[in-house]
Amino acid sequence: MLHQAVCAFRIISCDGDQQIETFVGSKSQTMSTLCFSTYIQTNKHKTVLYTGVTNDLATRLIEHWIGKEGCFTTRYRVHFLIWSESTRYVLNAIAREKEIKKTSRYTKELLINQSNPEWEFWNKAIVGNWPPTIEQMEVVKARWRKEDAENIHDPLSFRMQVKSWG
Repeated sequence: MLHQAVCAFRIISCDGDQQIETFVGSKSQTMSTLCFSTYIQTNKHKTVLYTGVTNDLATRLIEHWIGKEGCFTTRYRVHFLIWSESTRYVLNAIAREKEIKKTSRYTKELLINQSNPEWEFWNKAIVGNWPPTIEQMEVVKARWRKEDAENIHDPLSFRMQVKSWG
């Protein structure tokens, strides 16, 4: 069984008990190989941890930076990537997110320290620059507006279901 994981640009291939580390030279190679990322972010003072999953880590980091009213990452200013792991399979990424969320802060810190002992912020390495430019933020906002407009007429959309709850 072949399992691949990414911590920034490091791909670890596990075949049984054997581990092989390969350093990938560019983000495009990494992201084209692996599609779904489980990640941990923190705030500037490293006092808050947030675990999430996405299929586009760079865009997700920008989304967290922009923020949405009432969201955890907006309220606590959780904008800085300190750990990530990627896989080809969305169900594996979601399972890993759930597994991490169930653990204590201490266990999360051990996980982070394995690949990022200094707790350096990886945002610039993933996005290409940090903080995001106005143009990068506008691309994300335009996509949000488009999704909202499309979901208005879709009775099965999650946002429509939430709005109908109250």
